[in-house]
Amino acid sequence: MTRRVKSSPPAETPAVSLVSLGCPKNQVDSERMLARLSGEGFHVAGDPASADLIVVNTCGFIEAAKRESIETILEMSSLKGGRCRGLVVTGCLGERYKDELKAEIPEADIVLGLGGPESVAAACRELWIKSGRKAPRRPHAGPSPSTRVRIGPPHLAYVKIAEGCDRACAFCAIPAIRGAFRSRPPDEIEAEVKALVREGVREVSLVSQDTVFYGRDRGRKGALADLVRRLAGLRGLAWLRIHYLYPTGIDDALLRVMAGEEKVCRYVDMPIQHADDAVLKRMGRAGKRADLEKVLNRIRKIVPEAAIRTTVLVGHPGENEKAFENLADFIRQARFDHLGVFTYSGEEGTASFGAGPVVPPEEAEARRAEIMRAQEGISAALLREMVGRTVPVMVDGPSEEHQDLLSGRTEGQAYDVDGVVYLADAVSGTSPPAPGSLVPVLVTESRTHDLAGKPSRA
Repeated sequence: MTRRVKSSPPAETPAVSLVSLGCPKNQVDSERMLARLSGEGFHVAGDPASADLIVVNTCGFIEAAKRESIETILEMSSLKGGRCRGLVVTGCLGERYKDELKAEIPEADIVLGLGGPESVAAACRELWIKSGRKAPRRPHAGPSPSTRVRIGPPHLAYVKIAEGCDRACAFCAIPAIRGAFRSRPPDEIEAEVKALVREGVREVSLVSQDTVFYGRDRGRKGALADLVRRLAGLRGLAWLRIHYLYPTGIDDALLRVMAGEEKVCRYVDMPIQHADDAVLKRMGRAGKRADLEKVLNRIRKIVPEAAIRTTVLVGHPGENEKAFENLADFIRQARFDHLGVFTYSGEEGTASFGAGPVVPPEEAEARRAEIMRAQEGISAALLREMVGRTVPVMVDGPSEEHQDLLSGRTEGQAYDVDGVVYLADAVSGTSPPAPGSLVPVLVTESRTHDLAGKPSRA
């Protein structure tokens, strides 16, 4: 994921391109790296082939992410025969496998861990000077920690409110990679959101490894609800969305803010991972199926219009047929609006690694497919209930499906992970709504994961 920049660098100004892999949290890190590089005198290039230096910000969460990171590093290293004079690898994979990457991929000139934007900028500066060029001139003082060069649609932004994780999920390597949970000060977060809104951002999504834990590392229970209420009062912001809520940590105070603040999306992203009591215990997850049911009931009582998204993990060691059936039964009863399914990836250094009994990969994949089939039916049924309603839709831009359609989302659809709303009769007019616009839309059609409609004239 790179930001396309049309301008050309001045003579002797090194151009750097950054490839960002992984989750929105990693994207925020990449945007801060780009800001630091720009502040150090580098020109940000959108196309790696036109760059003097390339940075790959990797993901190392699961096996598929590690493969993608390695393939990307090798792909970028092939450009070193052209204009590229140096390749820097950073991020989670670099943090976790620094020595192995240095030994096995010598094409990577510098391998960093999670040292932050300053270490990436220093590495690029070092490589540029080693190539026989003068150090780039710094055009201005270095950026503040919240300054970013944005990646993705200009009307959307992720804001990371904390780093690290204190949970002990048996399958997860994130605490070992990212360290203990550390909340950012609310004043700093507010300043970042204000700056983004001044740049034209209309929707902000709050992210972290464990968002409900915000403030608790500082002894402040209820800090997340206070932060959300505070940010919802900012002028110019249209939508505030909250991601990664650990189910048993969702309290009534947060739900009441979600129900009462107009700008806060009625959207609950709560990864449950499983619903069989024995598997949840093996996973090191807090609570049992009954606790998940209570959480869902509280959400639907306090925020009746809430769209609920979850993710589950199938094939974890010890997940037998009965445990899987318990999960599938829970999914059918819970009727989540959105659901993602991952198959277990054994990660070295985690409690689940080698804990057996192991579910064969083909069986895990079959279970994933069964859950997805069930969810497709649930999603299609829930979306059919939307037909005939007029709902606010945030316009994201031209649709990839057809040149005469726009694409947007309801507050119950998060960007890039959920479905979309296709807007007819929205492009042919003289003034189509701009990205970031909130438009009332009459829903005229539903599909498995998406809706279609037309702007309401009422």
